[in-house]
This record gives sequence, structure tokens and C-alpha cells, in this order.
Amino acid sequence: MGSSTPYYGFWPRPGQARGVQIDLNADRIGMRCPVEAGLVGHAEKVLQALLPHLEHKDDRASAAMARNLLEEHRVAMSPALQQHQDELRRHL
Repeated sequence: MGSSTPYYGFWPRPGQARGVQIDLNADRIGMRCPVEAGLVGHAEKVLQALLPHLEHKDDRASAAMARNLLEEHRVAMSPALQQHQDELRRHL
């Protein structure tokens, strides 16, 4: 789904992964990382429209890997997030 996060260290290098991006703003598609397909629209509606065209797979290895990578990302980003939250609290 659309993202303008500038943390390039977390983006795959060109050729390392295949990408599809869903974004409300067509100008942002492929801005941070090359994509094979760009879909313009609200993520929920676009994903609902895509679901009937997807093939169910019983092998959950890819899903488990994605969940693990997401958790690693959250752990890696946690200090930066905490720093920003602390700065915001000081200004409130």
C-alpha cells in the first residue's frame, strides 16, 4: 500500500523484489521503489476488487516470512518511533 516513508534502508534494492503499489496518488507510485504494477485507489477498495482474482495457497511459508519481516521492522523502528513520540510530548 502507498508509502512515502524515506527509510530507504528498509526498501528492497532494484531487482531484489517484485512490487505492486496501491496508492491514492498516482504521482507517488514507484517514487520510492520500482514497481511492476501501480494501482490507483483506496487500498481497501482495490484489495476487495483483487481478492476474487487471487489464487488461495495452502502453503503459508511466505505469509510467515512476511510476518517475521514485519516484526523485525517494528523492532528496528521502535527506537526512532519512541524518540519522535518523546519529542512530540515535549511540545504538547
